[in-house]
Amino acid sequence: MDRRRFLSSSLVLPATLFLPESLRAVETVPRRRALDLRLVEAVLEHPAAEACRARGRVFLDLGADNVARFRVQFPSDGYYHFELRYGGDTLPRPPRAAVLLDRRLLGTNYFLTDHEADPTAMRPQFSHGDLGTHRVTAGLHTVEIETLFERGEALESLRVTPTNRPLDRPRLSFVQLSDTHIMKGQYPVWLNRKIDGDMPEALLEVAAKIRELSPDFVMHTGDIVDGETPESIAFAREVMRPIPRPLYPILGNHDTYRNNHANWLSIWKDDFPSDKVYYSFDCKGWHFIMLDCLLNQSHSLREPQLAWLDADLAQHPDRPTVIAAHTPVGEPGENPRLTSGLAPRLAVNPQVKLILAGHTHRNHYARYNGRAHATVAAMVEWPLIYRRFLVFSDRVEVETYQLSRPFQRNSWMSIEDKLDYRRKHNERPMEKDHKNNNDMLGDNATLSPVIPLSA
Repeated sequence: MDRRRFLSSSLVLPATLFLPESLRAVETVPRRRALDLRLVEAVLEHPAAEACRARGRVFLDLGADNVARFRVQFPSDGYYHFELRYGGDTLPRPPRAAVLLDRRLLGTNYFLTDHEADPTAMRPQFSHGDLGTHRVTAGLHTVEIETLFERGEALESLRVTPTNRPLDRPRLSFVQLSDTHIMKGQYPVWLNRKIDGDMPEALLEVAAKIRELSPDFVMHTGDIVDGETPESIAFAREVMRPIPRPLYPILGNHDTYRNNHANWLSIWKDDFPSDKVYYSFDCKGWHFIMLDCLLNQSHSLREPQLAWLDADLAQHPDRPTVIAAHTPVGEPGENPRLTSGLAPRLAVNPQVKLILAGHTHRNHYARYNGRAHATVAAMVEWPLIYRRFLVFSDRVEVETYQLSRPFQRNSWMSIEDKLDYRRKHNERPMEKDHKNNNDMLGDNATLSPVIPLSA
């Protein structure tokens, strides 16, 4: 594949100019003022990519399937505000680009959307993309703008503004993985193409990032494998071995079709802290409850788990608590039996602050009856993400991370791609085939919510 690198500032340098990494300019975020980042390394990966060109105030016109990289030196730990500016493009289209800080998704409006803009309407509200305020550690970071695989984007600048927001240290942090669907050599299609066969390599990338983030622990909220034979459970155990410990797993519907809890407890004995697949543990003053909501595929809690849950909550009335289950609680249509089983218990246990889930392969965040519910999309198909939770005394900050572009390319599908796949495999189109990819990812508030701990 044709790979060309350009450096662009006020003028476009010849395509034959290549600078070694040590000589490439690095922008430093000045204290007390905003910085419009105009020096960029553009990695043009698509063979039909447009050449970089200066056009008015536009410093870079990216063709489809390309990356603009900024190398930014942040002078100190702090909260910085990010704003992506679009310019020079007379087409009335919304932005179609992802913005990532060291592979962390900051998001834009209409992120990687299949939406077709009305050619007769002007949409000036799309000239700026407010990416929100994000916590950044001091040092050199890479900020990337990734264009949709089918379309390009005209960009003006990335504005980074230091804020006066106080910086405090989290009490604890943890990473949530979900829906890895580990299996050898399989690439089935669900909402997008599932990269089961790429998960060994993908989890090596994730493991390296987790070591860098240095959380207190990692949780996996189910659908660890895509076929729950003893052989696949053992294979998944080896694939997950690079993930830093402690690791706290729960089981999803793809893990338990055969009511095979004994196999999981035997093969994964080092990671299940009890003789059951539901359990609880404590970390730095917080209590975590890991539920099995799929016993015999009932999608509900059964005795004796309900009795155990009641006793566990009663033993920790004053300790802030997180509940994790594979299927979401409170989302209509997802798991009403689980929701109805938990509802009366949540009503009398205000110490439960946050409920986490996976299963839907789409991001979601909402508050139900005063509690925060956060559902993370899948790692096995686009958007290929996982999360870090930073727990403070008064709030929880959520950061969303994405796998790198080679994995994205293997997974991402347009609506047309999905329908074409069904035709080629003599399958009837399904309602989910018409889901836009931005629906699966969610908006900025879904990607990086700040969750207050007070009701």
